[in-house]
Formats: sequence, C-alpha cells, structure tokens
Amino acid sequence: MSFLHSLFHMETLNTYYVYSLKECVYKAMHPILCEYVGFQEAEITPLPDGTAKVVLDLQSGTHKRLGIIVKSATWRKLGDGKYFLTTALVG
Repeated sequence: MSFLHSLFHMETLNTYYVYSLKECVYKAMHPILCEYVGFQEAEITPLPDGTAKVVLDLQSGTHKRLGIIVKSATWRKLGDGKYFLTTALVG
C-alpha cells in the first residue's frame, strides 16, 4: 500500500470513528435531553488510546442547565480492523 493510499485509508477510518462516536454520544444524550442535537454541536476527537475527547456546545444550552457531561467515549477496532465498536456514557 502506498503512503498516499495509507494516508487516505487512515483519514477515511478517522471519519468513520468520529461519525460513529458522534452518533453514540447523541443517542446516549437523547433520553436525557429529549431535543434535537445538531451534528455541529459536538466536537469529537478519537485518541490513540481508544478514548475520545468530547466537547459539547449545544445552542440551546440545555446540557449546561441540566449538568449533562460525557463521562466517557471509547472506540476500538474489532477483528481484522474492518469493524469497530464505539461507546458513550453520559450523565
């Protein structure tokens, strides 16, 4: 695999991780918030250790009023790396 192909492959995987992590965080928050959360209202950065940095910035400010925080967000590759698992815990 060429360097450029590897770089593109890693960037594509990173995009999938971020999307999956955001969906995971949104679905974990929804039962508490009961409101729409826009895709740009959370910034998620997957870290090499399998965790993720999550920064919430909901326009409504509900997360601040209710004291909602993301306690953990994780990702990991499964099997041969074609699949991955993401989790989120909010409170």
